[in-house]
Amino acid sequence: MQSISLIQFFQKLYYQRYKFYRFFLLKKLPEIIIRIIKKCIEIPSANIIKYVLQKSIAYIVIRVKPLDANFSYLIKQFFNHKSCNYTKYLLGDRLLRSRVYSDVTGEYLRGAAVSNEINAVFRYADYITQINSYEEVKLELFEKLFFNHEFSTYLNNSQRIKAITILIKNNHLEIARNIYDQLTIKSEATLPVFLQHVVYINKWRGYKNCLNGSRLYIKILESRKYFEEHISNNRNSICIVGNGTLGLSNKSSDDIDSNDVIIRFNNYDVNQEKRCGKKQNVWVRIANGEIKSDFSSDNKFTIIASNNFENKRLNPLAYYPNLQNLNGSFTTIPSEIFRELISSLNCLPSTGLALLYWIYKINGEFPKEKIYGFSHFSKDNDFDTHYYTDIPERIIHYHNWQREADFFQRLIK
Repeated sequence: MQSISLIQFFQKLYYQRYKFYRFFLLKKLPEIIIRIIKKCIEIPSANIIKYVLQKSIAYIVIRVKPLDANFSYLIKQFFNHKSCNYTKYLLGDRLLRSRVYSDVTGEYLRGAAVSNEINAVFRYADYITQINSYEEVKLELFEKLFFNHEFSTYLNNSQRIKAITILIKNNHLEIARNIYDQLTIKSEATLPVFLQHVVYINKWRGYKNCLNGSRLYIKILESRKYFEEHISNNRNSICIVGNGTLGLSNKSSDDIDSNDVIIRFNNYDVNQEKRCGKKQNVWVRIANGEIKSDFSSDNKFTIIASNNFENKRLNPLAYYPNLQNLNGSFTTIPSEIFRELISSLNCLPSTGLALLYWIYKINGEFPKEKIYGFSHFSKDNDFDTHYYTDIPERIIHYHNWQREADFFQRLIK
């Protein structure tokens, strides 16, 4: 008993340290600094030295601070003339990095893209593909870059891959192949799975290296359909277990394990079975370095939560290491799920919300009593404390938890 209490003490100490780091150093302290900077910027400058100082501060803020749309307008007043396309690009880029998918972000990036500067044009394409689709990218902006061989030689490999995907999605296969032939990569197997599939079926250069990628692309689509059928057929016996502490108790374990479909996320821990159960058959994970364990062999389904994974994620086979050895199904949350949520929230949805919304689209409203470990139902909205000891190098995500909590109510019964 004493050793358990000691472990709990250190876990509590760890959570408190992380909360201080998260809420003060990453949130409160920057807000205080920005408030001071705002005052400096808002005061009209009477001389050139003060104006240059304010402009310098504005540039620094663009580069280091996650922005919101309103504050970006405040900064923009210092660069509000036609020659400041670079500033529009910086503002739009910073908003997009902060996962602000508003019309303001699009306005900045569209304004910068008019200059035909390569980076600005492709950043605007990133915005369009994240909120809409690759088919929605208007090719007029890309005519010089895509349809002119001389211009396309100036693109880097990342830009070429984006260009090829956009062109294929818009039925310009020959031009896409011309740009593909300009790629200089170690292996075609590092390309996104959609592009590997196109290369393989059309027998472009290096197509033999794309066999596994093409197979994975087909498996993703087939498994997605299979998962949707599985969710529909088991609609009355599904349980979603998030990684928060809300709703978990010594009584919840049996309730969780009594369901046929148990969905768990990221670095979940079934060693805490007294509270969260031990049954597992669907693993939903994000596509970044936070995932420290591979649970694919323990689950019937492995689902990656990443917008446009098939179209943009490089080295895709690294996310499915056991693909050749397992009978399980591997798929991704459909991009249209992310796009619909981004349209409603104006920000990137969390993995939990994206998964729940997908199930909602299949089965309708989901029973609230079958959801555990989601802080969306808590007044405290503690989205940082997990029921297990967390990894210290957690990445900070830009979600709007209040909007998510409001949206959640539309999905449950």
